[in-house]
Amino acid sequence: MERRTDRAAGQRNCRIQIRLAIGVLFALLSGIVSAQQHLTANWLFSSVGACESVAYSPDGTFLAVGGYGGIHVYSVSSGVVRAFATHAYEVKSVVFSPDGATLAVGGTDGAFGTLELWNVATGMLSASLPTAATKVYTCAFSRDGKDLGVGGSQATQGTLELWSMATRTMAFSLSTTLTTVQSLTFTPDSKVLADGGAIGQAGTVEFWNVATGKPEASFPRMSYPIASIAISPDGTQLVSGGASQICLWDLVTGAFKSTINTSAQSITSVAFSPDGQTVADTGNSSYPTNHYNLWYGLVETSNLSNGVGVSTGYRSSPEQLSIAFSPDGTHLATGGTVSENFPVLGFSSGSLTVWTSPGLSMTADLVTGGGGGYYPTSFPPPVFSPDGRSIIGGGTTGTAGLSSVWRTVDGAWLSEFGSTGATACAYAKDGRTIAIATGSTLQLYDAATMTMALSIPTNWGWITWISLSPDGTKIAAAGGQNNLAGIAGIWSTSTGQLLNILDPVGGSMVSAVVFSPNGALVATCGQLGPVYTSTGVIQLWDSDRGNLISTLPTAEGSTMAIAFSPDGKALAAAGLLYNSFTFLSAGVLELWNVPSKKRIAALQLPPYTSAVTSVVFTPNGKTVLAATNSSIATYNAMNGAFLGYFSNGADFLAVSPDGSLLAYETYDDELDVCSLPAVVSFPISGFAVYPTAVQAGDSPTATVTISSPAPKSGAKIDIYSDFGNGGFLMPVTIPAGSRSVSFAVPTNSYEIQSTLNLTASSGPYSKSAALTVLPLPPAIQSVTMNPASVVGGQLTYGLITLASPVLPNDLSIATSADNRAVNLAPASMIFQGQTTTNLLVWTDPVSDTTPVTITAKLGTSTQSAILTLTPAPVSQVAVNPSTIRGGSSAKGTVTLSSKAGPKGNIVFLKSSSPAVSVPSKVTVPAGTTRGTFALKSVNVSAQTSVTITATTGSTSVSVSVTVNPK
Repeated sequence: MERRTDRAAGQRNCRIQIRLAIGVLFALLSGIVSAQQHLTANWLFSSVGACESVAYSPDGTFLAVGGYGGIHVYSVSSGVVRAFATHAYEVKSVVFSPDGATLAVGGTDGAFGTLELWNVATGMLSASLPTAATKVYTCAFSRDGKDLGVGGSQATQGTLELWSMATRTMAFSLSTTLTTVQSLTFTPDSKVLADGGAIGQAGTVEFWNVATGKPEASFPRMSYPIASIAISPDGTQLVSGGASQICLWDLVTGAFKSTINTSAQSITSVAFSPDGQTVADTGNSSYPTNHYNLWYGLVETSNLSNGVGVSTGYRSSPEQLSIAFSPDGTHLATGGTVSENFPVLGFSSGSLTVWTSPGLSMTADLVTGGGGGYYPTSFPPPVFSPDGRSIIGGGTTGTAGLSSVWRTVDGAWLSEFGSTGATACAYAKDGRTIAIATGSTLQLYDAATMTMALSIPTNWGWITWISLSPDGTKIAAAGGQNNLAGIAGIWSTSTGQLLNILDPVGGSMVSAVVFSPNGALVATCGQLGPVYTSTGVIQLWDSDRGNLISTLPTAEGSTMAIAFSPDGKALAAAGLLYNSFTFLSAGVLELWNVPSKKRIAALQLPPYTSAVTSVVFTPNGKTVLAATNSSIATYNAMNGAFLGYFSNGADFLAVSPDGSLLAYETYDDELDVCSLPAVVSFPISGFAVYPTAVQAGDSPTATVTISSPAPKSGAKIDIYSDFGNGGFLMPVTIPAGSRSVSFAVPTNSYEIQSTLNLTASSGPYSKSAALTVLPLPPAIQSVTMNPASVVGGQLTYGLITLASPVLPNDLSIATSADNRAVNLAPASMIFQGQTTTNLLVWTDPVSDTTPVTITAKLGTSTQSAILTLTPAPVSQVAVNPSTIRGGSSAKGTVTLSSKAGPKGNIVFLKSSSPAVSVPSKVTVPAGTTRGTFALKSVNVSAQTSVTITATTGSTSVSVSVTVNPK
């Protein structure tokens, strides 16, 4: 058995952290894995928790879901799932572009908003857009695909942005009145963007002209925040939902039409059916006070053609958060949470459910894991039972790391056991005993009753791996002491007595420990020394005496996993080798002959493999499988010949005892189980790219050729690049009967001159080609002013940001302002390698609020920002004398914080009592800071205090005047 070490530091206790996860069979999944396909999960433990957004692709082939922990995209026909490695800590919105090629993702990474565009076909990130929102709540594509609306919040201020998809730059930052923008939708003609959200505890819907970025209209303010809006396909109606209200509006007249009945106390999402005849909503209501849960979720549909009637589908889950119709209107997808036990603490795993429409009978249910991103837990790598009918994996949501037993035939959860934070697991060959490691303790369980039979304290700092002897009488553990020294030991499973201490490295780390099939040997592996200069260690021990038999001269810098062949004659070792100069790593995989202690082969790895973290033999001993950062590779166990690989990065592998199933933990912490696929490879006779040099953003054509016609199922060829997602770029398929296929190579991610080394690969066969990507002239991405508003006469700053670094020479960016009240240098320098430069802005005093457009130009690229100049505010008002007799006069003076503008600045005056009168306003002359005015009093019968207030803009100051009787 094997265990992963820290890829960056090379030292850690190897506990694998995942979000709290539970899994249920996804009924849409089907079929045996084709030899030419990516590994296909028959069932899945998913890491997307609290499903906050669901979306169908326009053609209905994909269903995307986002929430805490990431994004999953499901194939509707096969159930195959792909996880997109978003940077968002919490995904609030997923939406497909009208052509289905792009998936827009909005959310937050905690401190900053996340706005990403993903290529649906390749699963690669196309762009990360610099939104101003600290949290993106909603995204919407215009129906023509030219624009992307983005809504969210920044502190207490709502953000609303319109992005051009042609240039991937912000077209407008819209001045919304909302404090939080919760929902967006475009009209069918793409000319108007509607938003809905909160204004404090209230809410409204706004409409914006897409061409000008100006507001067009808004609905009356409502007494509750708007959670979701949708426009009918014909553009005549809008539905809004929030609190317990769903309202239908006439978009032609702007008039309120009706209220749709709902059983929910909190509406979270609304949607129109494709024919516009049905409104569907998700919401939540509270249980009776004697129920242990706080909320249950509702799914409702209302038929508009027959009046407003509600069909309710009850969901046994705390919350329903999102809803989407399939493009053909036959199904509804809803996302929410399913956590039952700890609603207050936030243990929220996700629920993605597919319903038939309009009857709301459930056709498929996928429960996705995740603890809301707040409560990570550990779980051991997968272990099959000896009969192959079950597998041990992570615990269910809310159990903080207990281990669970799952049925392999359908993924059904069977039982749960153990202590929190399990890091390793082993199953006795007779099926009677299960061993787990948690913290520094070994625990043995009766597999029939799942009750603990024995607990063995090790007094170590941690345990990384365990192994049971074939006869079940011994348990071996690898780990580390509190002083970080690696260690291994062997205990009796009947008494818990320590039999032997193995000191295999006397240094940094022991990653794994494994009994040989006959139980005579124990193999350990790890590393000596610090990261980047470490030496891998593989050692063989006598399991009875505990004495060292042999140390194998491995070429690895850190040995992370080992495995014996079923006959015990071969040993596979996996790991990596650090480059102390570049601080990069390369994967290493070796095959050893145990009797001779000699290396059989250093095995060929898939292109750009940086680490090998797990290795297993198939039960028949003929094949070795290895988990790498980009793929699962397969080898001939006799001679180490490379057979092929699958495009699935993985950490840990397990093969069922009959060799029919493969379980593997993915890099985004999912546990997948699939039919063990056969590997079919195709000799590659040619691979070429034309042209061989392009500008970034262009897509040259590549052609791959095989030596014979492709079979009926086609020939899948993997394309790798030394840039990109772990080296893997995309799969391509040569059609049946053909020998070649041409395809476009994306280069939009490369913005400096680079040479891309492309490799076409199929099993042991590969061909390479070089592509030079030339830099585009830098485009101005944005001009921002900080602050966006200043008092005229002050010095302020702006920031010019380019879309790519300046190379190879410094550049001069032309700057200008459309008002003489702002003074700029005619050009601003930006230096090579930089993407930003500061803009120094001098301002003159102004008499009125004055917006000034500041423009930066570089080549054909132009961007602007608005700087608002405001008149100097009043800082003081004085009266001399401050005590007067009734009927007498006094002189007043107002003082500004800085000089008045060229027309003079007006200060408004007000008296709190008729006893003293003042003029309504006084003008401070241009270029000065003071203005005077006269006060007049009338006779009073008693001493009277009067307040004189001077106001400019939002600034007011006051002075008190005392009037005495004559």
